[in-house]
Amino acid sequence: VILKSHTERLIDSVAYADTWYRDATKKAGGWSLEKLDLFSNCQGATAWIASNDSSGGTPGKQNSVNILNYDALIFKVDSFYKLTDSTLLISFSKSLDQAALITNNFNIQPSIGLKSIASDISQQKIKLTFQKFQPATTYQIKLNNLSDCSGKALTGTKDFTFKIPPLRPDTAQLIISEIFADPSPEVGLPLIEFVEVYNGGKDTVDLKDYSISNGTTKGKFGAKKILPNEYVIICATSDTLAYQPFGKVIAPSSFPSLVNSAGKIILKSHTDRLIDSVAYADTWYRDAIKKAGGWSLEKFNLFSICKGATAWTSSKDITGGTPGKQNSVYISNYDTLTLKVDSFLKQSDSTLLVVFSKPIDQSSLVTSNFNLQPISILKSINSDISQQKITLNYQKFQSSTTYKLQLGNLTDCSVKTLTGTKNFSFKTPALRTDTAKLMISEIFADPSPEVGLPLVEFVEIYNAGNDTVDLRDYTISNGTSKGKFGAKKILPNEYLIVCAAADTLAYQPFGKVIAPSSFPTLTNTAGKIILKSHTEKLVDSIAYADTWYKNSLKKSGGWSLEKIILKEKSCNGFYNWAVSENSIGGTPGKINSVNTSFNTASDLKIQQIVMLSDTTIEVFLNFYPDTSKINQAIFSSQKLGLPKQVIFNKINYKSFKLYYSQPFQEAISNTILGSKLFNCNGFEMNDSQSFTKPFVTLINYPIVINEIFLDPSPSVGLPESEFFELKNLSDTTVSLVKMIYEYGGRKIVFNKGSIQPNGFLIVCADRDTLDYQVYGKTLGLASFPALTNDKGTLVLKNNKGTEFHRLSYDSNWYKDAVKKNGGWTLELIDPLSTCKPSQNYSASVDVSGGTPGRQNSIYLSNKTTTPLSFVFAVLKDSLTITLTFNRGLDSLQATLTSHYSINNGVGVPQSTIPIGPSFSTIEIKYNQFLSRNKSYTVTANSLTDCGSNILSTQTQTFIYPAIAAKNDVLINEILFNPRSGGVDFVEVYNNSDKILDFHNLKIAAVNDKDSVIQVKNISGAQLIFQPQTLWVITSNPDTVKSQYFTAHPNHFIKVASMPSYNDDNGKAVVLNKDNTRIDQFNYHAKMHFALLKDVEGISLERSSFTLATNAMGNFRSATASVGYATPADKNSQFLENVSAKNEISLASQTFSPDNDGFEDVLRILFDLPQPNYVANVTIYNDQGKLIKKLVQNQTLSAQGEWIWDGIDQDNNKAKTGIYIIYAELFDLNGNVKKYKKTAVSAAKFE
Repeated sequence: VILKSHTERLIDSVAYADTWYRDATKKAGGWSLEKLDLFSNCQGATAWIASNDSSGGTPGKQNSVNILNYDALIFKVDSFYKLTDSTLLISFSKSLDQAALITNNFNIQPSIGLKSIASDISQQKIKLTFQKFQPATTYQIKLNNLSDCSGKALTGTKDFTFKIPPLRPDTAQLIISEIFADPSPEVGLPLIEFVEVYNGGKDTVDLKDYSISNGTTKGKFGAKKILPNEYVIICATSDTLAYQPFGKVIAPSSFPSLVNSAGKIILKSHTDRLIDSVAYADTWYRDAIKKAGGWSLEKFNLFSICKGATAWTSSKDITGGTPGKQNSVYISNYDTLTLKVDSFLKQSDSTLLVVFSKPIDQSSLVTSNFNLQPISILKSINSDISQQKITLNYQKFQSSTTYKLQLGNLTDCSVKTLTGTKNFSFKTPALRTDTAKLMISEIFADPSPEVGLPLVEFVEIYNAGNDTVDLRDYTISNGTSKGKFGAKKILPNEYLIVCAAADTLAYQPFGKVIAPSSFPTLTNTAGKIILKSHTEKLVDSIAYADTWYKNSLKKSGGWSLEKIILKEKSCNGFYNWAVSENSIGGTPGKINSVNTSFNTASDLKIQQIVMLSDTTIEVFLNFYPDTSKINQAIFSSQKLGLPKQVIFNKINYKSFKLYYSQPFQEAISNTILGSKLFNCNGFEMNDSQSFTKPFVTLINYPIVINEIFLDPSPSVGLPESEFFELKNLSDTTVSLVKMIYEYGGRKIVFNKGSIQPNGFLIVCADRDTLDYQVYGKTLGLASFPALTNDKGTLVLKNNKGTEFHRLSYDSNWYKDAVKKNGGWTLELIDPLSTCKPSQNYSASVDVSGGTPGRQNSIYLSNKTTTPLSFVFAVLKDSLTITLTFNRGLDSLQATLTSHYSINNGVGVPQSTIPIGPSFSTIEIKYNQFLSRNKSYTVTANSLTDCGSNILSTQTQTFIYPAIAAKNDVLINEILFNPRSGGVDFVEVYNNSDKILDFHNLKIAAVNDKDSVIQVKNISGAQLIFQPQTLWVITSNPDTVKSQYFTAHPNHFIKVASMPSYNDDNGKAVVLNKDNTRIDQFNYHAKMHFALLKDVEGISLERSSFTLATNAMGNFRSATASVGYATPADKNSQFLENVSAKNEISLASQTFSPDNDGFEDVLRILFDLPQPNYVANVTIYNDQGKLIKKLVQNQTLSAQGEWIWDGIDQDNNKAKTGIYIIYAELFDLNGNVKKYKKTAVSAAKFE
């Protein structure tokens, strides 16, 4: 803040900072800074402080912090204090002079380095930082040459003394004796972590400034003494009350969290000396239950030199731990205990286990300390967490050999040497034979649902060898889990049931049973079973799958898989297994039900041939072929050659369906040859078998499906049950015996029924015959396929299976949304019509909903005397024209392109598409684009309807309109402020010689940012816009016609809504189909004739098509004589085109600005030698007075005109009289042309 006089003399200035507030709250705002003494020599922060006034400041009155004669106040030391072991704090009564804060002014003895001098913002509190003070030393500091901020010297005491106490001893022998890292679940101790420390020394230890940490967080202790041989419990401050009943408790400043699984505890003295540390792990518990929580870790012996896992274990106390007292696992004089071998054991054929009385030192676990004779390579030495159980892993021991183990210089964790027995011997047994020929012969993987066997899994093993086999140490597995067998013998040709131990009683009634140590679970869908000998040699294995059942029903459970051929060289896997054929679901403990003597070295033969249809047979084999070698050439016929398709039956896996293109001939033998097909061992089949198709006499069925009842509900009058009706088209009775009916994949062969000449037969379900017999002759089918409501296909075939009638119906055939919902039949119109069924079937018109058993209600309804006619043609796109006829055509005949042609060289279409369901509309398509802006004639000839009426040659015309370009369409009139009850309208004019389409045009508004908004399509279909025609666009044509006269009432287009055009000003725009602006009119209410008092209901009319839309004066108020608007008619203000006679000329020497429609404006024409002149046009009266600045700095085209409506500069009508038009034109070179013309403003005599 700078204050200067009128002469620019500096009077006062302050460079303040927010630190001067000396108060964090006041610094945040709302308080002023006040000077302590207005006349003090102190400057800056020493002279200012935050206001003490309750309002936050003292504007206009004495400062709240004012100290009178501040500079005269005594300057002295208020206090002296030793902050730390290296810092002093001196507080003064006033602010020090900054220049006095130098080292020489603070003299200390004995001398010690002064590192820094720091002051607070008030400069009253000075902190001196020295090198660290020496213990047991008395210091004296002397203050010299100090003065305050006003220059007043220090008075009073200047010398100060302080004493540094002697060093604390650091000889504590503290031991971490117990750790409670995982208190949950609660066993007996509080649910709170603790660490116990024991004083193993002779001195009392003060824990002040000692620290405990976990390697990440650290807590410091306050003053707390721990006596010799005393325990102290360390926990968090909030938990001390919980542990006080257990003993002495201390809480550090922050108790380091103990990790359950593994962590560190570090104890340091006040000098940061490491006293003790433990890196524990949850393996030290040596007990899975205690490891889960609630139990502490205790040290065996607090003075043992053993470390880590060898020195710690879980507490044995029933409460879970012993905080504050001797550990429950304490062992006195642990390090002096004897180290000896407690036990020696040969665990396997390659491992020995030696158990010691104490933990073995890790460094002792070397190969040289374990000498085995005869020599066997020691592969590894492993110990448990206690390091008392040592496992020696050797190369496999030799059979029938005596070994001796000699232990060397082993020591325990306290470096105590091994005593007692050091030599141990053991003998290995002789080798067992391993020549067993065992087979997995049966698998029961999916016992549920129960068929007859127990609801538990089993595997059956068969001894196919000549020797009895001892299963001891044999294993069975599923590739993931494994079980080992105990001693159990299986005799030659004997079966053995293998199951879980809990299930042995269930299978004992079936035969010999054995349970492994763990029975491997059998997966239902697919799995493995591996059988190995005592030497780990693979005896047998299978990888089964549920496809092996070859039976979809039995595959779902309750049936076993049995091996078919129990020979070593038989087929494997899929080919040699099948589902059991035994009635109880399997054959545990005995010969398999599917056992066969099939010779897999040759015997693959054709067992049977079954004829399925005229072109299809099924060939059955006597065994499963190799599916990997199946191809389309494995079977052939002597007469028909190779089948067109061969499909292997993946249900029984023993048969093939052969499909031929040609039917088998009746009464002629056909031989099927089988080759290039192999059995599972690779032997090729070479076999043949013959079959004969019996002779059948062909029967003709001259009938059609005459009526179908798809959806009987809700009932209109007929029974609520489905039927279809057959009609006999002949004059003789027709028997239906052996006729085939197919629907939805179902096939029914009629074994009875007949239809009288030209008669009807109702076909329904057996249960519904009584309902329909009252309507006529009825035939019930025991298995009547339900008819789907939406769509389906009914097929009739003769006795030889040849189709003679097909009806693929669709619910759209009803052609009636109500009847489609149910209760009405579909009836045939004309049985002899060639039209598509979709045209020849329709909903019944009978009041009951249908006509079962009698003539259809719509029979021959397609017959009419009204001629078939071509109604109109409409362009759909540049390649497609839509033709419409007065009724539906024969859709098949309508697809022929020869029935249509277009003039102008276009010709016959490329394709035609009849549009259903009525087919009264046809789309004809060309591959060459039609030309725009042209009229075409379409000719249609020789078409027929479904009643066989023929269309004579007829024509229709259509137009392919042009695309509108800029200014092709002009806004000619707009009503934006309608009368009460009226609506807006916009009139447009085709200003081109193009034929346009309103379907490709839009009308919209424009906002202040010049963005097009509220875009409205003018026509949803093609609507031709001829050249030089006017059309009106509005939301309510009838309203506009009722309020204004129009000579062309048919030139109105109704839109759903108009863009919103404001009453005062706005912008109307016409767009083409890609939203390009064709014309835009920026209207304003001020464009209306100035003398009109009310412009509501008055349109603005365009005067000239040659002037730009927004040229001045080109839109004016419609005249009163025409009713203030001329929708779809010539504008009342329209000006005929007039050519300029000179460079500047007048269309008329006189004008009368009375808005009566006759010479209402003065037209000033120009015809210049070149464009780009810049014009100024001004109107004066005959006295030389300025009346109107008409044009200012306007760039001109070569030809054009200006319009003056007789309104002056003040928006008043100019008086009647003579006016001078003065024009100045400037070219690009600065040349000026000046013109002066005279005109008369006239008025009617009243």
